Parts: sequence; structure tokens; C-alpha cells
Amino acid sequence: MPRASHLAGLSAIVLATAACSPGDAVAPARPGAASAMTVAAGNDQSALAGAPLASPVRFKLADNAGNGVPNAVVSFSIIVGEGSLAGSSTTAVTDDAGLVTAPAWTLGKLAMPQQLVATAGNISATATAAVRTQYHAEVRFVGPAIDPAYLPAFTRAISRLNAEVIGALTPVSFTNQDVANTCGVAGVAPLNESIGSLVIYVSVGPIGGGGGIVAESGPCYVRQSNHLTVVGTMLLDATLLPTIATNGQLHDVVFHELQHVLGFGTLWTTVTPMLIIHAGTPQTAFTGAAGIRGCQQAGVVPTDCLPAIPLENGGGPGSADEHWRWSIFGNELMTAVLPAPGTPKLLSTMTVGSLTDLGYQTNGNVADTYTIPSVVAASYMNLRVAMSPMRSDVRELVMKPRFTVTRDGVTSVIP
Repeated sequence: MPRASHLAGLSAIVLATAACSPGDAVAPARPGAASAMTVAAGNDQSALAGAPLASPVRFKLADNAGNGVPNAVVSFSIIVGEGSLAGSSTTAVTDDAGLVTAPAWTLGKLAMPQQLVATAGNISATATAAVRTQYHAEVRFVGPAIDPAYLPAFTRAISRLNAEVIGALTPVSFTNQDVANTCGVAGVAPLNESIGSLVIYVSVGPIGGGGGIVAESGPCYVRQSNHLTVVGTMLLDATLLPTIATNGQLHDVVFHELQHVLGFGTLWTTVTPMLIIHAGTPQTAFTGAAGIRGCQQAGVVPTDCLPAIPLENGGGPGSADEHWRWSIFGNELMTAVLPAPGTPKLLSTMTVGSLTDLGYQTNGNVADTYTIPSVVAASYMNLRVAMSPMRSDVRELVMKPRFTVTRDGVTSVIP
């Protein structure tokens, strides 16, 4: 081969080798327009109601070929479950791989499905999470059909109850148990089932006792082993119910009555030692340790909670000895006063703790932010409520348990 041709061939080989050097980076393909979003990490987690998820939730924005789309603005929002996102910003920008991390997600205070949606333009994806609880109370309506407009208040109240109490209880097996007569819920077929947590029979109708009574509620059957409710009842007054619902107070009323069904004010004398002292006197008070701790956490003046939590000492049956003292605790959920429309009743860690004292496993994250009113605020509150018809015109009846029942359904009348 001529020398010139030989050198030209070597040059071509060297150039070709240099062009294909394995150390050279290949420019990535430019992503196309965004066409899909998926949950890349953190989907389907679970946590207690009111608690943050353990891991962040990440989304991926991609084109038709699955290439990540960078530098896209993604917004985040809670669409189901009443949860919340940390921080002041609900937007973020995708990275070079099209990935974006949502703000820390705290689940809502309801035992119901939780959903977080991420959106970029007209493209979105939804992450889901579950509230962790082993308590599954159930409301069953009996008697005349209830107005469908009232149902969301019941759904929300029972969902919050199942987030407040979280521990499993021993199931109770009933066989031909005549709850219609024993619990006063006419028209209900005999119970032939195993109840794992709690069944509450709810009805709407007239309530005796002099008028102005919005509800009556309480346990009917309690477990023999721990005296925790397995079957309870709630009756709402048909005359007052429309006004309560129109005023936006039905959820608060139902949630309040559910606490009585669990045992607030109704089972305090069934445990050992009893959780109430000086009943029927001006010094009536609650002595449970967990309730007292919750009271102290909420206290501007911690001595309001020591050595026991003052209970209502006025208002007669249905108020006294079975509620927190209204003149001290104001619009806390379990005082006996329904405040003016627009003022919510607040679930405190004091009330959640009182259920712990009864023997329930509870979740304090479900409590609202609540502070015991100061002395000055309480004095003005006394004046406002004294001028309001809600103070004297709305009352309730609280029912005591009637029977104990073994896990096999053997019942005994409570004296």
C-alpha cells in the first residue's frame, strides 16, 4: 500500500475511534409537552388522625414517552379528609427528572379516606392515605326516615369519634337480643350479630320532660369485662332539630351526645375507683388523671384543674354532675350550654383524656386547639349567655347504662 494511503487510513480509524469514545456524554432527549402525572413515592400511607405522614409524597410530571418534565409549577391541595399541608406555600417546581415533593401532609381529624391532589395546568394526580384506627362505631337510624340534609352532620361526627377512640375492644356476640324493648328503640329487629366496637341507634321524635330538651342519649349495654359501651341510643327532638340544623349546630350536638354514649358522664360511677366525687353538691368534680392532664395543658390558671376538674353543679338532671362546669370551661364540647350560632363547641384534650380514664385507647391529636377562658373572658361569657335563650331553652337528658353483657351475649340488669 502506498505510504500516503496508509496514513489516510490510520487517520480515519483514529477519528472514528475518537468520535465513539465511551467517556463522552450523550445529550439527553429534550422532553416533550407534559401529558401525565403520577404518584412517584409516598402513596397509600397511614397515620393517626391529626398526625403527619411518616414519608413525603412525591409526584412525577412526564411527557408521552415517560421523560420527566422539568421546571413546571405544581400546586397541591387537600380534596378529601380535611387534612392540612405544612408551610405557607402550596406550590413547588419540578426538578430535572420531573419530580416534585408535596409539603408535609398532616391527616385530618376524621376517620375517612384522605386525598391530596397535585396539579400542573390541566394535568393532575391524586395521592391517598388512610387514618389508622381499630375502633369502628356505627350509627343506625330507626323510626321515621331522617331528613337527608341532616346526614352529613352524623357522618362527620361518627368519623371523628372513630378517630378519637382508636383501640380495638372485645367483640360481643348477641343472639336474639330484644333491643327494641330493652333499649327503647321500637321497631328494631332482635340483634343477631357480633359487635366489635359500638352500635348507636338514632331516632328523631318527641322527648318528654317539660319541653326544651334537644336530645337524650347514653349507653344501653356495656361490656361486663370493662364496662365500655357496646350498644347505645340517641333520640333527637323533632321540634328542635330543624332549628339546630339551620343554625349549623347539628354536628356539635351529635358529637356531644356521642361522647355521652361512650361514657362521658354516664359511666363515671361504673369504674373502680369512681371518676366523680361530691356528686350532687357544689363541689362535684372529675378525678381522672388523663382528664386532669388535658385540663392543665389547656389552662391559663392550672389550679382550675386541681385537685379535680369542676363539673356542672347547676341546671338540674341532665346537666349537673355530667358535664364540665360551663362557668369555667365555656364553649368546650362537653359543657352543658349550646352557645350562640356561629360559635363552635371545641373538643379538648381534657375530654379525650376523660375517655382514656374510662379505659378507651384514644388519640389526642383529634382535639381542637382549646384554652380555658380567662377570668375576665368568663365573666363576659356569663353575661352573654345569661341574655341568650339558648342557655335556658336547650337542655338534654343523659341516660345511664341498663345492662352488662358478656362477650357471649349473656346479659345482666344493672341495679
